[in-house]
Amino acid sequence: MTTVDDAVPALSKEQIQGLLIGYLQNARLPTTDWLSGAFIRTLMQFHGTAPLQNFGLLKARIVKNGFPIEATGDDLTNLAQQIFSITRNISLAGPRFAQTFTQQAVVLSCDASHGPYSVTSGSFSVRSRITGNRYTSITSGTIPSNGSVTVTFQAESANDSANGLNFADGPGTLTNVSENPLPGVTANNVAPNFSAVTAVAVGLGVVTVGGTPAAAPTAYDVQITTAGQVGVAVFEYRTNGGLWNTGHATATNFTIPSGPTIHFANDGGGSNPSFLVGDKYSFTSPGTPITQQGLDPETDSALLARCQARWPSLDAEGDTTDKHQVWALAASPLVTRVKVALDTNYPGRVLVTIAGVTNPLGSPTVAAVQLYIDQREEVGDLSLVAAATVTTVTATGTVTVPILQLATVQAAAKASWDPYVAGTAVAGTIRLAVLEAFLMDAGAIDVSGLQLNGSPTNLVIAANAIGSPADITSTLTWVGV
Repeated sequence: MTTVDDAVPALSKEQIQGLLIGYLQNARLPTTDWLSGAFIRTLMQFHGTAPLQNFGLLKARIVKNGFPIEATGDDLTNLAQQIFSITRNISLAGPRFAQTFTQQAVVLSCDASHGPYSVTSGSFSVRSRITGNRYTSITSGTIPSNGSVTVTFQAESANDSANGLNFADGPGTLTNVSENPLPGVTANNVAPNFSAVTAVAVGLGVVTVGGTPAAAPTAYDVQITTAGQVGVAVFEYRTNGGLWNTGHATATNFTIPSGPTIHFANDGGGSNPSFLVGDKYSFTSPGTPITQQGLDPETDSALLARCQARWPSLDAEGDTTDKHQVWALAASPLVTRVKVALDTNYPGRVLVTIAGVTNPLGSPTVAAVQLYIDQREEVGDLSLVAAATVTTVTATGTVTVPILQLATVQAAAKASWDPYVAGTAVAGTIRLAVLEAFLMDAGAIDVSGLQLNGSPTNLVIAANAIGSPADITSTLTWVGV
């Protein structure tokens, strides 16, 4: 494919000087001296180097400003704003692209022989024992003797995975307090048994969760199928985006077999019914100590995708799927993937499932997208926005590799596989052939018995879910020869 650089090539020094000679000849400019240091020769050599060469390089850049697929960096930022009315959220602190800081809840504990200690914002730091990532307290609290307090800590730098700043430290890793040791004090970012319940609901009923956590990491969805108060309303639930388990009456306490207990409560303000058909509640077990996952800078490719997604909105009577997809992407830069479908439980309603780089997206993002769409819906139209749930994709099988290259092959395969799975569309398909190709390209000698989540076929992600890769360096069987 011909590019702008092909169509508008930069001229070399010799080409520029040749053009200048032609101009001088056409003007019949008399040249009385062509020796070194002569005026005309010096003038040509000067203009034939930096000034006109730089202009030649700028020609292509200027032309690229008219084509989103060719523009980059600040040029793409300006083009997106001027042509598509899309802002690349540039940080107010400077010209860097907007980023966010990861925040984690850390439990600070003290033994009975020491304390109490006061912790204020910025006074206490912890590090990951694995990555060395450093976090600093941003809230306050008192660590009691023979007790504990939970304090929010923030990463020392904004997230920027491309430059090695990836603050996604898992539970049980923020334990290094060597920078500011207090006698008897330990730290740990403990994962709660359950995440907070995310509600995408019109009804004002309240759902909370407690009891026994799941034996393995599990994502739960609860959806109202019959409206009413507690005891009358009927719901269904599912795990990890699987089939719905239907026909359950709401109750103050409902225990999922071998799982948590769901608590339903009527709206305290007196609305009746408190629960409406289609109201949906989601949570995971265990939860995560991460209260805010840092967001990487928006890349050129991500901004370009948002620009290209605006084209369907130019048609006011366009397809509903295109329209809602455009709105969801425009509502928040955290949204990078959208699936739109008709709600089979609520005739006439459109379900908008959203996902991002880090999933599931939080309730503030869901609420922002819901509001953005509601403000643009035509009279009588109804949409329900929900965050995509996460399905762990576990690859198993045997991979034969040169024994001296085991670590290299594993790292290369993982570097290809993880972004592929994490970037798959909502309700997308994870293909075994792609995994095999990644393994062979990484340097494997042979691959056999590959399966995805226990099946020797491609894995089709559930309708409202996205994939998250399990670590193939652990789940695959690696044989060195």
